[in-house]
Amino acid sequence: MKTIDINAIQVNIESPGLIINDNLRSTLIAQIEKLGKFYSQITKCELILSVEKNDKQNNCIAEARIFIPGKMFFSQSQESDFYKAADEMLDELRAQLLRYKEKTKD
Repeated sequence: MKTIDINAIQVNIESPGLIINDNLRSTLIAQIEKLGKFYSQITKCELILSVEKNDKQNNCIAEARIFIPGKMFFSQSQESDFYKAADEMLDELRAQLLRYKEKTKD
């Protein structure tokens, strides 16, 4: 597990049984940083990358939990590689945060 602080967001990246390269780690950090700029109240992000052992091609799983005061958002994606899975997962989190942001404005 690797813990990183990005603009007051504590980011934990776990990849049990896997070694993730620096390029993937940098991509994930940059995307979380964008989420932090989009919604500034994020305090913590937990990312879990894993591989499902099966015969399917889509066996790379990316999960994330985003914490804001009083609320938690979750997203999971399964794709053929971690970059695609992370993009899809973080797009879903961005959509959830947008819905929450609009809901709290009303």
